[in-house]
Amino acid sequence: MPPMRRDPVSREWLRLLFALALAMVLMLRPGLGAFAQEPHAGGVVGAWPPEASALEGQGAAAAGTGWKVVYIVGDVDGLEGPTTRLYIGHAQEQAAQLRAQGFTVTEFYAPNNHWPDIVAAAAGAHALIYAGHGMRWGGSDALVGGMKLNAGESVHPDQIRSDLRMAPGAVAILNHACYSAGSSEEDVHGTTFETAERRVALYSLPFLEAGFSGYYASWYYYFPAALLTSLASGLTYSQAYEAYHDFNPATVTRLSHSLSPGDVLWLDYDDWESWEGLQYSYAFAGDPGHRLGQDPTPAPTLSLSHADLSALSRPGGAPQTVSIQVLAEGDVLPPWEAWVEGGSASWLTLEPRPAEGSLLVHLQPPAVAGDLSAQVIVQPLYYPPLRLPVSLTVAHLTLLPEVRRAG
Repeated sequence: MPPMRRDPVSREWLRLLFALALAMVLMLRPGLGAFAQEPHAGGVVGAWPPEASALEGQGAAAAGTGWKVVYIVGDVDGLEGPTTRLYIGHAQEQAAQLRAQGFTVTEFYAPNNHWPDIVAAAAGAHALIYAGHGMRWGGSDALVGGMKLNAGESVHPDQIRSDLRMAPGAVAILNHACYSAGSSEEDVHGTTFETAERRVALYSLPFLEAGFSGYYASWYYYFPAALLTSLASGLTYSQAYEAYHDFNPATVTRLSHSLSPGDVLWLDYDDWESWEGLQYSYAFAGDPGHRLGQDPTPAPTLSLSHADLSALSRPGGAPQTVSIQVLAEGDVLPPWEAWVEGGSASWLTLEPRPAEGSLLVHLQPPAVAGDLSAQVIVQPLYYPPLRLPVSLTVAHLTLLPEVRRAG
């Protein structure tokens, strides 16, 4: 059984999304007569990141060095529909954040998001972001890929591979699009690993064939800006994937890309109580060792003042407090949070002090003897987590008198 995670998707939200997606499918008209297969919108999916409450709006110190970004939001539930407006609002927030970090961002929101204009703006760009419906062609998910731009315009995978001419090593970032990360909003009973792998392989292939070096897909709001901030800091494509909060080394599967020789394909899933089955909601495809752009800003070296923390006490002994410093070598320390992995422990509490760059670890020895252990996670915003093993030995201590030989 995979480890359970925090469930950011409510049943009410899922029902709303399903209803909206179903309405769109029923109303959808064929958008591209040039293709034999009719486009069908597969729905959208969304989840709130845990950082939204504590770290929202706090950008890490990173520079986009003038990199170009094209941000597209499709028509999800009508031009004035709540989901369309939500996605556009989030895109505008993230575009402002990226500009503040040095990126150049061109935005295309329905209905002013026509493919020829997007292609022109994407020439030489470093990243393309799409938030909207995932697409299937021909009435089933045998072929998935592309985008739904507006009521009368959808983008076929062949248009992506033939029309886009981005900068070398560019990245595609898909947000909320069904199939793009493996699962679909239509998968009310979950989906199989094989289906998820096939969908991500198909969805990522046209981007890779168009010269992209990286393809990311996530359900989480605010994912695009978080990812680009990581990439701008100098992380490789694999490091940026692993730095995001939704990455779990216990649930990720790493494969060779079945359709693009030389590239990898990684799938990660969630197991939310409000959704039956597994949800493949986070994916990467491409070259994991690549870095965005030619001269990225180096990532700060982050560390803790202690490699581990060990303590000894009598049963019911006095509380102990240890101050751990969170360090950033040669750079500004990004915002961070800390928690005990697996949940709280009665003998171990944390007091984060980000403004001071310190974490107070409070140990409260229990009344019963034994060996206790836990792991503290310090999570800098947009960077890989730092880990602090903590152990407490509670034992009955006996002090023996010192005996010296007379001499």
